[in-house]
Amino acid sequence: MWREISAAISANNLVTIHVVGGESFTIERAGFNTDTQMITARDQAGRVYIADPHQITFIEVTHQ
Repeated sequence: MWREISAAISANNLVTIHVVGGESFTIERAGFNTDTQMITARDQAGRVYIADPHQITFIEVTHQ
């Protein structure tokens, strides 16, 4: 899942991540922490999210 998110963001797209439980958040930047195996993401308002890649159900890509 990280590769798809990284590729979409690299192409200057917004990515909406949907996680188990129905929550979602739209991000414009993200990184992958190899120590914790977690995705750290930032939205347009500067809020930071940490997501377990195994808890992501699907992603939506919005082309800008």
